[in-house]
Amino acid sequence: MKYEPFDLALAEAPLAGGGVLLRIRHRPQWFLLCFAVAWDLFLGFWYTGVSAAAISGKAGFALLLPLLFPLAHVAVGIFMTRSALAGLFNTTRVRISNEGFECSEGPIPALQFWNARISVPLADVDGFELSSETSSGRSRSTTWDVRVLLRSGKFRSLSVPIRDAADGEAIRDRLNDALALAKMPTTYR
Repeated sequence: MKYEPFDLALAEAPLAGGGVLLRIRHRPQWFLLCFAVAWDLFLGFWYTGVSAAAISGKAGFALLLPLLFPLAHVAVGIFMTRSALAGLFNTTRVRISNEGFECSEGPIPALQFWNARISVPLADVDGFELSSETSSGRSRSTTWDVRVLLRSGKFRSLSVPIRDAADGEAIRDRLNDALALAKMPTTYR
């Protein structure tokens, strides 16, 4: 029996004509979602107050600082809200068939625009590997990444949400199994 990641929704479906479609549901990040809502509400109240002061016309040039200061906070709020909503709604779709390998994330676009969609002919795919990166500093943390290995010696990271090594190994193994099936020669009698 294969390891099933406890909090990662994996759905595997056969494709007509051979191949596999693997859907990996992203994990909702409830704390981030609540924090982003609180952050955005605060900024909404902030700009409502500044707008009310601007409309009254009493503050004049003194409104410049309250208008410009929180712009970085607005950017952080947009990033947090996007990340929280992506965790709530996004799914990574991996398709491995005789035609090739495809990986995409949606419905909310990936932050890594250069990596948002991967499409490679099957002959160029050598396999999948799990890589880890440990951050340096006082609080060390390890991030995991599943990568597709290409015949050219390069690799591309997949936009797959991985929390620990066991999740990554399960996803890597399923992808390698599907790749082996897709590359298996078909015989006719």
